[in-house]
Amino acid sequence: MPRKKAVLFASGAVFLVLFGLAAAFVYLAFAINKHIDLCDDPTSGRYIQDKDKRQEACSQWR
Repeated sequence: MPRKKAVLFASGAVFLVLFGLAAAFVYLAFAINKHIDLCDDPTSGRYIQDKDKRQEACSQWR
């Protein structure tokens, strides 16, 4: 019985680590997409047209 609990605990720990990595990956993907939309893609509706404002907003990403 203690072995079963250890396996369940280890499985839960692995699940939590993998879930955390997946969440971090999704967050990073959204952040990269936002940067591309605001700074690099003039066809995007969110693109900052004013050069000075775009440079100010996008300088934190580089």
